[in-house]
Amino acid sequence: MCVILAADGSAEVEATLSEAECASRTEALRHIAARHGGRLDLLQSQWLLVALSGAEAPMDLAARAAHCALALRAELGGVPVSVATGLAEVAGRLPVGALIDRVVQLFPQRPRAPEPGIRLDGATAGLLARSFDVEHVADGAWLRGPKAEPDTVPRLLGKPTPCLGRERELAQLAAEWRHCVDEPSASAVVVVGAPGLGKSRLAWEFLRALRENGDAPEIWIGRADPMAAGSAFGLLAQALRRAMGILDGEPLEVRRRKVLARVERLGGLGAKARHVAAFLGELVGARFPEEGDVQLHTARQSSMLMSDRLREAFEDFVWAECQRKPVILVLEDLHWGDLPTVTLVDRALQHARDLPFFVLALARPEVHELFPALWSERHGLRIGLAPLPRRASERLVREVLGDAMDAAQVERLLARAEGNAFVLEEQIRAVAEGRSEGMPETALALVQARLEALDVEERRVLRASSARRSARGKRFGDAKTILSGSEWLTAVPGICGAKCGETGGAVRGHGRAPVSVVAVAGRQGRGFGSLRLGHALGAAVVHHPAARQG
Repeated sequence: MCVILAADGSAEVEATLSEAECASRTEALRHIAARHGGRLDLLQSQWLLVALSGAEAPMDLAARAAHCALALRAELGGVPVSVATGLAEVAGRLPVGALIDRVVQLFPQRPRAPEPGIRLDGATAGLLARSFDVEHVADGAWLRGPKAEPDTVPRLLGKPTPCLGRERELAQLAAEWRHCVDEPSASAVVVVGAPGLGKSRLAWEFLRALRENGDAPEIWIGRADPMAAGSAFGLLAQALRRAMGILDGEPLEVRRRKVLARVERLGGLGAKARHVAAFLGELVGARFPEEGDVQLHTARQSSMLMSDRLREAFEDFVWAECQRKPVILVLEDLHWGDLPTVTLVDRALQHARDLPFFVLALARPEVHELFPALWSERHGLRIGLAPLPRRASERLVREVLGDAMDAAQVERLLARAEGNAFVLEEQIRAVAEGRSEGMPETALALVQARLEALDVEERRVLRASSARRSARGKRFGDAKTILSGSEWLTAVPGICGAKCGETGGAVRGHGRAPVSVVAVAGRQGRGFGSLRLGHALGAAVVHHPAARQG
């Protein structure tokens, strides 16, 4: 859960506003919270509390809270705002316990007017580091806003971190890129991995290597917004706006000039340039006047015709760019993308099949459910990102914390992370800050989010199976002593990703469970005899008071 605490300032505001204006202001604040999936409560007539929760990965939840906090602060006029993230208990409507205590402690004792930013606890700061501008100073971490340039040097504890254990994947990307450029031929690469495995880092390292070469390609980067998931052309439009240098809040005329300048500089479109610019303007929010442009006027009367014209304009734009230099289109978080973007990119790949057009999509496994036939008819590559190898994980620990680390402590960090780069880095951060006992709340939240995505019966099986805590690999108890046979047989396949008729002693899998689970076959291979959680991280989550509430 993420909680946002803001000073209300109603007393000062009400002195200058009418009753209707005050009601309108309160409604605007509630709308901001609701728009970001939160609920706003007024505490003691002087504090605003917004609680946000969900089954998404903790970095996504924190990003949602950050956007909400920035919007609230803009509406309230620079009042003190703080954000904290962690597991929480709920009493009635409101979260209680250590999480609330922590967000209150973040508030300055002597507020400055205005505050220089939004105060963050350590967990939230770590979760936002990739996508937001977070400044670490003596009195803590401050949120300044979203990063204008997301592909900055990855850091841990203020130091650049090496990219370890991804040599094979980087070699695959490099080989596919060389084929795309040398042949030339369009190519689509889809990298799929669970949250925290390092998809964005892999892409960053790949692009960094290309930029360091003398002949760098044209790179367009779009990142899907979870708050606008599925919005037509939203992902592609973001990539194009960034490529054209269009900024939020710019006047319409400025946006039009940027679109037209970008298209006209290509030189290969001739008389089609203004036509292409006009329809790209529809994509990026820079609508051109339709007076004197019959095609634009007609297309605005028909969604089907507009779709065709947008496709033609994007295909022509990609073609002209590829005549000048190779083009890489990076689509991050495609699992929040939209079908119109996927379709338009598919058609562009077909149209530019003999050109150096390289599409790199990053997504979580659910992308296969959203887009089952994703670019399956186009040339390319599918990379399933596996957990970090043990040797690479150990090297990362040593690189950051030093060779003096006790071998037993290193083993505990590796066992808990189970190859998840995010979990490992959060543990390293905790050790460096003197919090070596227990798991960082950010890591627990990653598992908790996946736990909440399970069905109620599946969660009951996991909790029952972990009723008796033990060390890694030892049995956690038999859920069948608590659950009925039908409940057991129904829940286990969803948790493990296995079928109840499978035999062979034990089936290890993640399925939809938050951590690896071992299903041990029953007598004579019939059904499942018992469950074991793969390691103590899962047990720490399912035994947490906040987790037991579900």
